[in-house]
Amino acid sequence: MHSRILLLLSMLLMATPAFASIPSSLDDMLDLLDDAVNDNEAYISQRFTRIDSLKRQLTKNPNDLSLYGTIGNDLKGIAIDSALCYYDLGIAMATMQNDAPSRQYLEIQRSATLPIMGITKESIELFDSIESRGLYPQNRAAFYECGNRLFFYISSFYPDNYNKTIYVQRGLTYTDSLLTILPKDSPLSKLYQAQVNLSRKKRAIAVTQLDELIKELPVNNNLFARAASMRAICDEGVDHQSFLYHLALSAYSDIIGGTREATSLQRLGVALYDEGDISRAYKYLLLSLDNAVKSGARIRATQSSQAMPYIAQSFHDQDKTKMIWLTILIALLSIALIGIVMFIIYLRREKDKLEILKLRLTKANYAKETYMSQFLSLCSIYLERFEAFNKLVHRKITAGQIEDLASQVKSGKIIQEQSEQFYTIFDDAFSHIYPTFVSEVNALLQEDKKISLADNQKLNTELRILAFMRLGIDDSSQIARFLGLSLNTIYTYRNKMKSRAINREKFEEEVLSIGRIR
Repeated sequence: MHSRILLLLSMLLMATPAFASIPSSLDDMLDLLDDAVNDNEAYISQRFTRIDSLKRQLTKNPNDLSLYGTIGNDLKGIAIDSALCYYDLGIAMATMQNDAPSRQYLEIQRSATLPIMGITKESIELFDSIESRGLYPQNRAAFYECGNRLFFYISSFYPDNYNKTIYVQRGLTYTDSLLTILPKDSPLSKLYQAQVNLSRKKRAIAVTQLDELIKELPVNNNLFARAASMRAICDEGVDHQSFLYHLALSAYSDIIGGTREATSLQRLGVALYDEGDISRAYKYLLLSLDNAVKSGARIRATQSSQAMPYIAQSFHDQDKTKMIWLTILIALLSIALIGIVMFIIYLRREKDKLEILKLRLTKANYAKETYMSQFLSLCSIYLERFEAFNKLVHRKITAGQIEDLASQVKSGKIIQEQSEQFYTIFDDAFSHIYPTFVSEVNALLQEDKKISLADNQKLNTELRILAFMRLGIDDSSQIARFLGLSLNTIYTYRNKMKSRAINREKFEEEVLSIGRIR
């Protein structure tokens, strides 16, 4: 039976990763573990594939008692209920075949498996009954190893008190017995030698033995995972980085070996939670809890679940902090958005102002062109009238009608006609340049003193005086010459307009600003 187990184990260890390929830094080791965690189900599936192959062999040969133990041992790490089922089937078959040694071996494995489900009392009773009935020589190693794992496992659930010490001492008793029959240089012997030294406070020796063992074993070997886990215990409270590294190493070994019933990933999750790595801690503890539930390891499931509320609270606190920062960010973005919108509105208004300015400039250019046209037209008319007057004078003198010519000149009729023509052209040109001039002048006057014009009248004498002022002709004598009025009359009109203004002091200054492009 044992030779078959060793042969199967050697086949499983072929082409497995070596310790030399494992990263030496904690960060890289955690990254490697993260990848393994993501592929956890694939490794479990590989292990079930191997078990299915053994089950097919058992179907062909149900009397092969060694297969019941082999399948049960392989199922122990992933499906404890199924493992116990195969141990029970093997015990029944061994009873039928009257094979007492095989029956005893399967009972030993059953006793070592029950505590994982939390059934410690029945496990101890079965273990004690096996010992009381006497051991077959071929089962001594399995029995002593069962005693080691049984009592050390139970001791792990007690704090450092009297009960823990009792179980540890009992476990060490069976370990000492096991070491007397194991080959001294075998991996299993080295593992238990290190455990004994660690339990008896010989840490330095245990560290050396475990480091050597870790370098010898394939990474996916269960002994490798146990050695790395024990190495982490050596560093607990002594070298925290090494403690975390070896926990990660042990957890990695468990995962790639397809083991669900393990403690390293759970312990690492709790340790990383204390470190503040909440995301990793949650992921590791969640997988530990899932594996424990699926494997049937009730105690492990309880341990993993106890840490979850703290992880959940930490996530809640993180989410709350993130929400606060998110709110602040949204507020800042909102302020920035409001600023952008206001800037766009400002640019839009400026664009509208530019459009209005362009329109007013266009109108101003048009008015300038109209004014120039009217000015040239006025000059042309005056030239024509001057030429006609010149011909009239020449004709009268030639005809000897001197008295008639003098009479026309004296009457002022010619001057009046020219002035009226000038006023008409000037009023029309100015109204084109400043179409709102009259209304804007009235806006500067008191309500009952506003100027009223007759129908078809564009300007009157008062407005013409103000119009000349708006065109920059502020000299009263020059205005008087243009309008054919006396200087005193111009002064009178200007003072009269000021007296009618709302703001007398700034009236003429306000007139100058009419129609100005701003």
